[in-house]
Amino acid sequence: MQDTGRYLLKNCILFLNLLIVFAGAVAIGLGLWIALDEETFISFTKIDELERLEPSIVQLAAYILVAGGGAALIFGFLAITAVSLENNCLLSFYIAIITLAFSLQVTTATVGFIFKENWERHIVREIRQEIITEFDGKLNSNNTFTRILNSFQIMFECCGVNNYTDYEKTTKWDKWMLNTSFVMRIPPSCCRNRKAVEDCLLYPTAKNSYIKKGCKVAVADLLTRYHGILIGMSITIFSLEFFSIVLSLAFLGIIVSKKYDLDH
Repeated sequence: MQDTGRYLLKNCILFLNLLIVFAGAVAIGLGLWIALDEETFISFTKIDELERLEPSIVQLAAYILVAGGGAALIFGFLAITAVSLENNCLLSFYIAIITLAFSLQVTTATVGFIFKENWERHIVREIRQEIITEFDGKLNSNNTFTRILNSFQIMFECCGVNNYTDYEKTTKWDKWMLNTSFVMRIPPSCCRNRKAVEDCLLYPTAKNSYIKKGCKVAVADLLTRYHGILIGMSITIFSLEFFSIVLSLAFLGIIVSKKYDLDH
């Protein structure tokens, strides 16, 4: 009976971690594909929104995919090796690592949920301050913060954090339109048509710009639209980790019990 239980547990753990290894390999593959040939990836997947993003953001996402996939591969191979060899020391190490990772994730999620309003206010305050001190208003700026914010506004079709008035106190943005005495009210990235922006920059309306929609609202709308997917992915990850811990502990118990019986 104990051998049957050990056999079933062993195969369950192996199957579970093979899935994790496969997912890790896919993540690494996608990350490398994006990093090395972004144009082909966009063309193949039809994710046109990526074209609007600042390249550095896309590269960062690619590196995160590679890093996350690498971690999944390491965890998966560690579990497969420990279970295949039935090595209680290696399995104990794996259980300790995966339990620590699971605990950190649960703690982070819990703290994030409890202090959601606090960190939201902090992020909004910090970005608005960066707009005042760093934003230069140029569509093809050399300033990293400006490029990222421009990319974000173009992708999410929004203007400012709360609204376009966030740009009223900017210190680096020269608002005088070239060779004119007119003052721009919003940056070019807030305009719907960036090839004909003069009217938009001087007389922004809901028809020619995104002044009615702040990026804070745009992000909230995006999270609302995809909250089911995000929750589903989170539950899947937590479930895989939880079952890995439970099954591994049960298998470790069987290994130790068998060794104890042999010694006595």
